[in-house]
Amino acid sequence: MNTKTPSEAKYITSPNPWPYVLNRRETFEVLPPKDGCIMFVGDSITQRNEWAEMFDNTNIINRGIDSDRLTWLNERMPNLLANKPSKIFIKIGINDIMDGKRAKQMQEEYTVIFDQFKGLENCTVYVQSCLPVNNTVYAHPIDNTVVQSINAMLEPLVKSYDFNFINLYDHFVTETNELLSDYTKDGAHLNGAGYLVWKQQIEKYI
Repeated sequence: MNTKTPSEAKYITSPNPWPYVLNRRETFEVLPPKDGCIMFVGDSITQRNEWAEMFDNTNIINRGIDSDRLTWLNERMPNLLANKPSKIFIKIGINDIMDGKRAKQMQEEYTVIFDQFKGLENCTVYVQSCLPVNNTVYAHPIDNTVVQSINAMLEPLVKSYDFNFINLYDHFVTETNELLSDYTKDGAHLNGAGYLVWKQQIEKYI
């Protein structure tokens, strides 16, 4: 487990995107833009759910990429924005935390993304908090106090853009500040029960 506080941790840059990340990007690039769609953006936790089916809404598109980081997301922003979405649901950051990034650096990287979202017309942006991990049953290495510090930074940043902040963290965490083991099989990614909890928190915004 990472026991460093945010102030003690060293900032590092993300690795270069891996081949399967680039493959999925290029898949998105050959798809026709879908004006007015509801877009889900993020990393593997977003990618691994069937959002359109879960909400029975064919206007939803999933633009999550397994292992995505903030800087990698920035590289594919032109393709995302070309869809001219009516709503964006974004949840990203856990892999950046895994890389050793902390609040100051991540705030700067979120800002680059949010500045581009701000330029979209007729689009409502929903920024979702990072989720906890489970350190006990699955021995996940991320320290949830660091996740909390990122969420604490993120909420006021989101509100400064007049975007909507959705606190998912509190609906997935145990009394000992860990991801509920009922919602995961590996300590970080969600199973079906976990995605149903997520659905309940955002369905009124869809």
